[in-house]
Formats: sequence, structure tokens, C-alpha cells
Amino acid sequence: MNIIFGGKMSTIHRIVKNVSLTFIAQFLVSLLSMLLSVYIARKLGDIYYGKYSFVNAYIAIFTIFTDLGYNTLMLREISRNREEAAKYLNNVLSMSIFLSTLIYILIIIVINLTDYPVETKNITYILGLSLLIQSVADRFRLVFRSFEKMEYEALTRISIFIIKVFFGTSILYLGYGLIELSVVFLMSSILDVIINVIICRNKFLKPQIEFDVNFFKSTIRKAIVFSTLPVFSIIFLKIDTVMLSIIKGDAPVGWYNAAYSLVLGFQPIPSLFMNCLFPMMSNCYGSSKETLKIIYEKSFRYMFILGLPAAI
Repeated sequence: MNIIFGGKMSTIHRIVKNVSLTFIAQFLVSLLSMLLSVYIARKLGDIYYGKYSFVNAYIAIFTIFTDLGYNTLMLREISRNREEAAKYLNNVLSMSIFLSTLIYILIIIVINLTDYPVETKNITYILGLSLLIQSVADRFRLVFRSFEKMEYEALTRISIFIIKVFFGTSILYLGYGLIELSVVFLMSSILDVIINVIICRNKFLKPQIEFDVNFFKSTIRKAIVFSTLPVFSIIFLKIDTVMLSIIKGDAPVGWYNAAYSLVLGFQPIPSLFMNCLFPMMSNCYGSSKETLKIIYEKSFRYMFILGLPAAI
């Protein structure tokens, strides 16, 4: 215990600060997300809420392939050696933009091969672009997390979601529909990227387009290993909505997701809790295995203490 408490209060302080900020941010985002979902369902009805839920699930299945495991690899490597931050961010960012472009084209092609109505397809075009742009913004948050500066991640996530909810509910209150709501989400994602780029440039490093073939040759196998769990997790969480839409249509999808979104609203909190600790644990792996063991054991215990009441 002296490893942490004996002259290393800064370690505890960083853990408490990062976990607290991330928890608060995720709690607010989850709460606002659930309130927005409820308002959409109440305002537009089961059919349109079903369309909205289907499009989000459909797009999510595609967007998992914009990562290829590089998010976790980038977080791990920058945490261990912050001098590598520019190389990882620039290359992963370039790869993300390239893959997002290809995947967006694929999203459009596949949805046009179905017999979904034109309105659903138009919503898919807008929300697809929005979520892919959002994935680019998330790359910059990985830099903030790697440097254990979660205040920037919390600030950007909360502020952007407040903007999204405010203008989204306003649009619906004024009598507009899903197309207009999707445009609000798209504009919010663009603003999210702009804010994260500014913070990254001013506080951390200057991002730029870079595609180093040797970098990807040396890292692709490591990254792919990290992609397995997220890929199957997203498919597990989203494929049911897509299947239900194909089999039963929009209204049953709306009923199903009205309950589903409430149950899973706080599901990201445990993973975010561990993401806060991941940079520190990664760093301790090379510097102090004993500290790593203590952090792991205590974090697991606290996760259980928090998770059991939540599950009940």
C-alpha cells in the first residue's frame, strides 16, 4: 500500500479527478440522451421513433470498422510514451478519415439496395455522415485521455450534447421532423470536431494528415486484436434492432427501443470508468507492476460495488 500512499498522493489525485470528471460527463450525457429519446418518442410517435432507432443501429454496425482497434492501441502507446502522440494521432486520424469515407459510401449503397422508404434513406444519409464525423472527433479525445486530461474530454462531451439536446428539442417543439433533427445532429458533430481540433492544437499537439505505411505495417496486428471485443459488442447490441425492423417494421422497433434505451442508458459508464484508468495502468505496466496490481484490484472492487446496485 505504501507504493501508492507513501509519497504518491498525486496518483490517487489523478485517479479521483479523472474518474470523477468522466463519471459526471457520462452521467449527464446518458441522462440527456435518455431524455432526448423519450422526447423524440413522445413527440413523433412510435413509427418515427422506430425509424430513428433503426437508422442509428444500422449505422453503428458500419462505424465500428472505422477503428480497427487503433483507438485502444493509440491510447495504450501514447500513455506509455507521450512523444509518440503526434505519430499515432496523425496516422490514426488519416486512416479514420479514409475508412469513414469508404464506409459512408457503403452505407449509402446498402441502404439503397433495400426497400426502405425515401425518408428513411435520407435520414440515413444525414445521420451516417454525422456519426462518422463524430468518430473523427473522438480521436482527439483519445489524446486528452492519454495525457490524463479528462477535463477536456468532459467539457467537450457535455457542451456538445447540451447543444444537441437544446436545438434538437427546439426543432421538434416547433413541429419539424426527423430530417431536421438529423441536420441538428450533423451540425453538432461538425462543431464537435472544430472544438476538439482547437483544444488539441492549443494544449497538446498540432494534428495533420500523415499516412506512414511502415507505421501501419508494424501496428496493424496489434490493433486488430483490440478490435475484436468492440466489434462483437456493437453487433450484439444493435443487430436485434435491425432484424426487428426488417421483420416487423418501424412501430415495433419504436416500442422495443423505448424500453431498450432506458435499460442501456447507463451501460457505457463501467467501460468509461476503466478507460480513465487505462492510461495509468498502461504506464504502470512498464514502471511498477506492483502499483498496477493494486490499481487493478481496487478498481475491480469499486466497479463491483457500483455495478451491483445499478444492476438491481
